[in-house]
Amino acid sequence: IAFVSGDREIWLMNADGQAARKLLDLGKDYWVPMRSFVEWSPDGQQIAFLKRRREPEETTLQIRGINSGQTTELLTRRVLRSFCWTYDWHIVYAQAELAPDEASDSLWEIGVDPRTRQPSNPRRLTNDIGFSVWDLSVTAGGKQLAYVWQRQQSDVYWGELEGNGTRLKNRARLTLDE
Repeated sequence: IAFVSGDREIWLMNADGQAARKLLDLGKDYWVPMRSFVEWSPDGQQIAFLKRRREPEETTLQIRGINSGQTTELLTRRVLRSFCWTYDWHIVYAQAELAPDEASDSLWEIGVDPRTRQPSNPRRLTNDIGFSVWDLSVTAGGKQLAYVWQRQQSDVYWGELEGNGTRLKNRARLTLDE
């Protein structure tokens, strides 16, 4: 079992919870983003994880060999939110769009060579605007992808003020989109 302790350390332990050992400390300038998880490689010999820093703002997707301790940087972007590793050595990830759509994510994928641990060129899977993607997971056969689709919606209301501006009367929603 691999897990994040605090927000800067990645640990391993046996399935029974015994023999916990620290695999990696990201240091004081980096942390594992909230709602991000550690993913095992298809052969169980490596883990993938996100690490983030504030200045300059960037998120890096890395893999680390469990036995070798070798860390390989796969890609760095301003904001990566979530990822999952498929059985055929691809990593699907959610990447924030550039301004003015930085609150929106698109899904991308990269292949990882299991021998050299080098990434392929990224390939865009979606071109959606208006929502964020979290908690990516893929079925064991790699045919279906599940994720949380999050969108914030703001509505505009208007109404009549009465009582010298202390009460709102006849409130009505102006926006009609859902």
